[in-house]
Amino acid sequence: MMRIATVLAAALAVLSACASTVPARVTWGPSMRVTEGRVVSLGASDQRARVERSLGDAGIAVSDSSAPYQLRVDIGNSRRSKGCGSVNNVRYILYKGGVRILAIKARGPTGECQPNTFDDMSRLLATYFEGR
Repeated sequence: MMRIATVLAAALAVLSACASTVPARVTWGPSMRVTEGRVVSLGASDQRARVERSLGDAGIAVSDSSAPYQLRVDIGNSRRSKGCGSVNNVRYILYKGGVRILAIKARGPTGECQPNTFDDMSRLLATYFEGR
């Protein structure tokens, strides 16, 4: 009986670690200065409106065309659900002319949850734009 309890406790620890949050951090770059305004075109299908709101709150405008930078947002499978949204792996990749400039990764609550991973990642991204 003790062995079963130990196995269950270990399994629970592994599962909870998979759904834990990881703060936003730069994982690649920056490979060049980000100097041409604070406007990006956004490549995100999932939760696009929520990502746009986070970017706007961080002072980064979203344009549908001719922005100097392109931001791709990858959202992984839900790790855990909450009433306000889900916990996801998220990656922001900033490009200029097809060249990757910066990559940011995090894992945390998305959707309408507060605190929100999109907010944290957008604030971190904003610190790399010159002329703040």
